[in-house]
Amino acid sequence: MAITSICQNTSKPVHIYVMTGNFLDIDPQFVSFDDKMINYYQKVISLFNPENLITKVDYSSYKEELYKLKDIKSCFTIYAFFRLFFDMLPDLPDKILYLDIDTVALKDISSLYDIDMRSKSVALALDAVGHKWINPHYCNSGVMLMDLKKIRENNKLAKCRNMCQKKHMFMPDQSAINKYFNKDIRILSNIYNEQKRTEENTVIRHFCTIFKVFPYIHYVKSKPWDELDYFHNERKEYQFDNLIALVNKLEKAFNEEKEIDESILNPDVVYINL
Repeated sequence: MAITSICQNTSKPVHIYVMTGNFLDIDPQFVSFDDKMINYYQKVISLFNPENLITKVDYSSYKEELYKLKDIKSCFTIYAFFRLFFDMLPDLPDKILYLDIDTVALKDISSLYDIDMRSKSVALALDAVGHKWINPHYCNSGVMLMDLKKIRENNKLAKCRNMCQKKHMFMPDQSAINKYFNKDIRILSNIYNEQKRTEENTVIRHFCTIFKVFPYIHYVKSKPWDELDYFHNERKEYQFDNLIALVNKLEKAFNEEKEIDESILNPDVVYINL
């Protein structure tokens, strides 16, 4: 869903790196994307732009380093730590936009990728909850523009990894990034990482878990790939229905091993919320 939405809305060619890996000894559900899936999605993204490219990055070979981390069995899973290893991947470009998998693009992400970093190593938006309860400058790491050339020189991701290997934390990777990058963060507008509700100018919607007090204290956890009524009832957002319908068609075509062409991109659903 994240990949499809990016390619739908971005005019420039994109090179997508899918960070994955098998970690079955931690959880039987932690299965890597296989080459069949990656090859299928290369066909999908080529329908939007023939210059689009997708590359699988397998983290299975980094088990020794990953398994030193204190919180690999937390609710955020081992995959959340992958962003802390980007400086160790020589094939990644000097500048990269990291996105959590529960993000959806509504507009061209080039406006974020091309933003002035103001000599900072990373660009992040404030965390919707953390900047109120933890620190007024506390940022969310689910959308992160990274100057990897600079990061490889300042060694700050290595310091984050070291912290996560020595200390238990509730939001380990994110807290480490906030600690060690600190004043080296370019604060982004929340239009690039909207964690609460979709607005007219939202570029990237991030469906992270949020905490609400009214009308009663509760967490909002639903994702757009959950059961549709549950997603609608909890998030009260309907503008993603066409995307959801398209992704369901793409999934069905993959499972049935059907050939796809541009006709699959035609919307099946137009939702009008009265």
